[in-house]
Amino acid sequence: MSNSSKILLHQKRLDEIIYFLKPLIPLIDSHMVSFITDDLWHKFVPADLRLEYEETGSPSNVYELFFDSDCLSGNDRLRRFLRKAKSMSTTENGLFYDLDAFDSHLDSLGCKTSDTLKFDKFMCPKKTHEVGAMSRLAADVGRFLKVDTIVDIGDGKGYLSSVLALENRFKVLGIDASPVNSLGAAKRVEKMKKHWKGVRKKMIGADEDKLRVENVVYERCTEFVNDTTDVREIVLRNIGDTSCLGIVGLHTCGSLTSTCLRHFVKTDTFKFIINVACCHHLISQNDFPMSDHLKMASFSLTRNAKMMSLQPISRIIDDGHVKSDPLMYRAVFEHLMDHVLGLANISKPEVGRISAKCSNFVQYARKACSKLDLRLDMTDEEISTYYDTLRVQHESKLKFYFLLRLAVAPVIDNVILLDRLVFLMENGLEETSHVQMFDPVVSPRNYAIISMRL
Repeated sequence: MSNSSKILLHQKRLDEIIYFLKPLIPLIDSHMVSFITDDLWHKFVPADLRLEYEETGSPSNVYELFFDSDCLSGNDRLRRFLRKAKSMSTTENGLFYDLDAFDSHLDSLGCKTSDTLKFDKFMCPKKTHEVGAMSRLAADVGRFLKVDTIVDIGDGKGYLSSVLALENRFKVLGIDASPVNSLGAAKRVEKMKKHWKGVRKKMIGADEDKLRVENVVYERCTEFVNDTTDVREIVLRNIGDTSCLGIVGLHTCGSLTSTCLRHFVKTDTFKFIINVACCHHLISQNDFPMSDHLKMASFSLTRNAKMMSLQPISRIIDDGHVKSDPLMYRAVFEHLMDHVLGLANISKPEVGRISAKCSNFVQYARKACSKLDLRLDMTDEEISTYYDTLRVQHESKLKFYFLLRLAVAPVIDNVILLDRLVFLMENGLEETSHVQMFDPVVSPRNYAIISMRL
């Protein structure tokens, strides 16, 4: 498929997603804390879904209504909505590879792929899973494109960089804005060097060359990278070689992903980029959208919408239930502030995440009032009765509302990722792909953008 055909295919998908999302923007932008006080059930739930729910009666388990096919059979409108949302989500867009399929694609290009390194001595299971998959793929692509030096922008604690240097023997430069992270990464790689030989010997097919750590090159640099930063100059200063470079970023935060993509576009000596993004809510308004196509459509997302895109739907499905108490506590406390404490129609301070420290609403209300310096002249029994009354009226609908928004979260994630993909394609980078890098239950931010200059 030609690059122009691929761009048109992705642009068409973006148009379909925008058409689906636009009527849901009020739902997406709403705040769960206002569910009761602002009557969000009647304001923002699509009328056909709301009426169907009210006509069929509240189920004993709202979660099953969304994720159990037997329960869905009697709710045709909700079933159609969920099917449509899933078709617009990342996993169903038909424009991405899973890791095995991408390996096959690399093979078709002449890139030899290798097995993922198995190690468990230096990192937690989640980080081991992420670093194992990403280091292996970066090494395969780097060797294929004859890359000498890999730059990890947003290096953090240096886990990925350390493995790329120790196991894959690339020269690696880790750049991070935090001096604490840079110092920690330096200490960590020295610790890994001390134990690397022993750990590596236990692995199947240990290569003697990879047991030696004397010539490993992993440099750290504390630098805030933005669009005007001369990354090549930083590499020249710290490594010395800038002829053939690669960029990696494992969970680069907010707008840093956009910055990395722009550096890749404008610098020909960067031969590939592999980037897994996180913290979409920290993307600045200037960094979304990136593609000309979405800019021309005048489409944007609020911070609340970007925040919602981070909801870990795969983990919630894996858990098999919704932890609704924190949502219900906060919504009832908002109602209490308005109707008991007389704080309606005024700006209120943040309550914060205190529900984990509370076993019931009485504790929650007392702790919240203490934190906000509010006087609550109610007995524990009165507070409990207040909560129970509203819970009976609203809890099942609040769960439905939360799950309805949750169903849309992967669609928002998809539009952010596809926008970045189209941006790269619009700039002539034909070999650009969208790859599911990690298990979504283990690592919810699991999609990588991979682009190569062949």
